[in-house]
Amino acid sequence: MRALTALGVLLCAACFRAPVPMEKIDYPASPPPARCLVVMMPGAGSNDADFEKEGFLKVLQDSGLSIDVVAANATLGYYFNNTMVPRLHDDVFMPAIAGKQYEKKWIMGMSMGGFGTLFYSLQHPHDFDGMYALAPWLGSNSLIEEIQNAGGLKKWQAPPPETPTNDNYQRQLWRFLQAVSNDPSQGPDVYVGWGDQDSLGPADQLFADALPADHVGHQPGAHEWPVWNALLAKWLKDGPLARDCAKGPAAAPVSSSAARRKEPWWMQQNSFKLVVLGRSLRPHVEPAAP
Repeated sequence: MRALTALGVLLCAACFRAPVPMEKIDYPASPPPARCLVVMMPGAGSNDADFEKEGFLKVLQDSGLSIDVVAANATLGYYFNNTMVPRLHDDVFMPAIAGKQYEKKWIMGMSMGGFGTLFYSLQHPHDFDGMYALAPWLGSNSLIEEIQNAGGLKKWQAPPPETPTNDNYQRQLWRFLQAVSNDPSQGPDVYVGWGDQDSLGPADQLFADALPADHVGHQPGAHEWPVWNALLAKWLKDGPLARDCAKGPAAAPVSSSAARRKEPWWMQQNSFKLVVLGRSLRPHVEPAAP
């Protein structure tokens, strides 16, 4: 029993690992300089290397766009340790733009990374020009039902802007989503996509109903990489990056994170909903945006 307890403690410590600085993998455009920057945020059971492993990076590369790509290792530990936002800003975003003259800057992620994409933009609404959230987790079932019962996001009575806390961050996130859907100048241009069989779909649809139709994508499939890859391919063909970024050769990796350890058992993507619905994500908070 003691051995099992000790093993559980070790597993838990690995689950909440959040090194400083945050690790990342850079995939610069070739030839440089790139016209656009894309920062990618992984899901709860993934890390920065999985974008290449699962084919998501290849979709970006095959588009031929002139983009520098940065895969952030924004794993679950940063959310629980309240450090995701400052570490992403200081260790990933600021180094990425140093000395660069990007015409457009985008952030995208899936599942927990989709939530992180939106939550980061809540606190830094003008760092990025656009964000693409794939199957994002958007809050508790009770809050989703409250917004649905109000007649949708447009009719929901949002709270006044406040500094996000562990108690109010979900409502502050939805307040921000309402604000940017009503007035795009309040934050980045927002796109959302998900699989038709994804259990997070109803909440994502609730948000999507407040967006222009061409900012929404979905297709058959569940909460899985093939769906996200397919949605990304369609979005790259018809979306804003195709419009704003000149064509260019594929990117190539030049750096890698520290050696990977196998993800702990509980960090599988299907566990994410159980974790976040049973316990606060405890995201880092900064002063609320106007």
